[in-house]
Amino acid sequence: GESGIGSVVFKPKDIASEQEALALLKRQPYWGRDLIVVEEFTAADLPVSPSVEVFVPPLHTGEPAVTYVCEQLFRGPGEFSGVIVSADLRERPWYEPCVGSALTIARQLQRRGYAGHFDLDAVVDGDGRPRLLEINARRTGGTHVHDFATFAFGPDYLERVALLSWESIHSAGITDYTGLRTALDDLLYPIGGSPRGVILTITSSLQHHQFGVLIAGDAAADAVALQTALLDRIQQHANAKTADAPSYI
Repeated sequence: GESGIGSVVFKPKDIASEQEALALLKRQPYWGRDLIVVEEFTAADLPVSPSVEVFVPPLHTGEPAVTYVCEQLFRGPGEFSGVIVSADLRERPWYEPCVGSALTIARQLQRRGYAGHFDLDAVVDGDGRPRLLEINARRTGGTHVHDFATFAFGPDYLERVALLSWESIHSAGITDYTGLRTALDDLLYPIGGSPRGVILTITSSLQHHQFGVLIAGDAAADAVALQTALLDRIQQHANAKTADAPSYI
């Protein structure tokens, strides 16, 4: 698969033979002449998917350094709901193994002439062990979060805020910037003058019923609570719009 599209999961109890697995694959709309990549399915009670980004300077100009560590969020099976960057992540059991692995890979890349950003993505299995998935040799999904936080709060921003980024929230019928600001008015940054709240980042996609935000919170739990409040507010707007619609019955 690619970005979750085209992936097929086979569970041993559901497949009687290799022929049955092949028949199921051939019924998929993405079936073609490409190679089939087979990977182990990692099971866990809760989806935990950490990522570590590292900046690699040119050889002999400095040591690779972590730019940020994040955890991907999910609101349901496979339902991505953003990434969170927070000092709280330092306490996760996967933190040290993932950071250590990323820096080891970074040093090897540097020796081979690579310079620039890359990230290491992982999932955490049911025993709490991180399983390394891939590296992306580019700026990654949370780089803008780190850049914004460094600019707005300073290089030590992790000591003051946790940031949650989600770029594709369904707008529930809101199609203009003014309407979105009105719906989220009391949740917008800064709430009560404190460094927390919703920061609108992507509004050009409102015409397609989506928008993006950065959410600043005191800690990871606070940022997630503000995300929930945002989703509730959008749903309230959708319900109110439905209630106000004329009835032709």
